[in-house]
Amino acid sequence: MPVPKPPEAFRSYAQSFTNDLWLRRAGPLEALEISRPFASALEAYEEQLVREARKQGRTWGEIGQALGVTKQGARKQFHRVDSQFQRISRSDRARQRPGVARRQRAARA
Repeated sequence: MPVPKPPEAFRSYAQSFTNDLWLRRAGPLEALEISRPFASALEAYEEQLVREARKQGRTWGEIGQALGVTKQGARKQFHRVDSQFQRISRSDRARQRPGVARRQRAARA
């Protein structure tokens, strides 16, 4: 039997929890408990997909559109997957731009 692709597997798993008969038997609190590993797995899968999209050069706007959020929302949620958008110190920024570093040194003198 072939292994389903992740989206199909997630869809099948999610459908099993939306069955009204099952929910009536288990109750909403039990369903919430059982759904936690599913939510964690989905978050990890999304992060992996975002990382791959960024490696392929996809923009935050494209990623946000795929997720149904703004580019700022996508960037905020997944900022850790892209070191390009991590904050860097003022001195590091100055070192990256020699003209700025020169002006800062002149201003201190």
